[in-house]
Parts: sequence; C-alpha cells; structure tokens
Amino acid sequence: WYQRRVHGVSSDEDGDKAIPATTAASLLQDPAVMAALQGKLGSMVGQASGYIQSLPAPVKKRIKALKKIQLEATKIEAQFYEEVHLLECKYHEKFGPLYTKRATITKGDYEPNEDECEWPSDSEDEEEAALAEEVKEKAKLGEKEEDKDIKGIPSFWLTIFKNVEMIADMVQEADEPVLEALNDITVTFSEKNPMDSPPLPL
Repeated sequence: WYQRRVHGVSSDEDGDKAIPATTAASLLQDPAVMAALQGKLGSMVGQASGYIQSLPAPVKKRIKALKKIQLEATKIEAQFYEEVHLLECKYHEKFGPLYTKRATITKGDYEPNEDECEWPSDSEDEEEAALAEEVKEKAKLGEKEEDKDIKGIPSFWLTIFKNVEMIADMVQEADEPVLEALNDITVTFSEKNPMDSPPLPL
C-alpha cells in the first residue's frame, strides 16, 4: 500500500481501479466536497452502529482521548475563522471605493476618460500598439449615433450571474428580467462574531 501511495496512486487491492492521489487531494480541497463530507458526518452523530460498544475497554478510552483532541482542534478552528472574518472586514473597507466607482460606471452615472479605459488586448503586440491611436480615431468615426444614448453597461449583473459557474445554473428564465434591471449588489460586514450576528445584509 505504501509503495503504491508514493507512486501517486492508492488502491486496496492490485486488481482495483487505482485513484490518483493528486485527484483525491484536489477533491479534499474542494469546499463543496468538504461541506458534503461534513454534512454526512454530522448526520451520523448520535447514530449507534454498535461498533464502539463492541470494542475492548482500552480502545474505548483511546477513542475518548481522540474526542478531546478533536474538541481542542475545533476550538482552534473557530479562532481561525474569527480572524479570517476580521480580515474580510478590514479588506472590505479597501475594496469599497473600487466597488462604488464600478457601480457609477455600470449604472451610467460616470463616464470613464480615455486613460481609465486604456486596457491593451491580450494579443496586442508592438505592431498593433503602433496602430492603436489610428484605430481609436477610426472607431470614434464609426460609432453609431444611437450608441451614444446607451448608458453604463446594459445587463451587467445578469451577464455576471450567467457566467459565474457557481451560480449560473441557479438563474432561471423568470429571473432574467429582474437581474437585467439590477443596478448594484453590495454586502455589509460587521466585526461582531459572525456566529452571533444576523445574516449578512445584501
């Protein structure tokens, strides 16, 4: 078993299908997978399988020692998440002005100047850069008159929701008109213990 592990795969029997260790490791780092495992473990708490009761007394004592160790680990984990929450609060304040400026652009309250719009294409090379100014001038001449009446970035949040893999499947056809009219999304952080606070206001 040890030799199979160090070569990157794990298997109980030689004939079993080998699972790459890297795949297992990546799965265990997936928050969704970990949440599912935690949920399964939580549902098993309190269910008597008869296994522990069947163990010798010395083994039962050792299991109790492991439970105490796990309790201490849980306390440390709680401290970890409390500090993570404080970090989120700290950096949320730094993100705030950027998000506010983003909202003014997407809603059409502010028109960014040429310097703010300067963003080279990923494929832009030196020759393309030399032609950049000429292209800009031609683009201005080619602008349709009706395009000037468009404010901000239409359907900005609808486009975001439909292109974020984690939430794209949750967007139903009936949601689209509402999301299309959505102007902005904000979140407020509180430095209070998140476990004692009401849900985050959106």
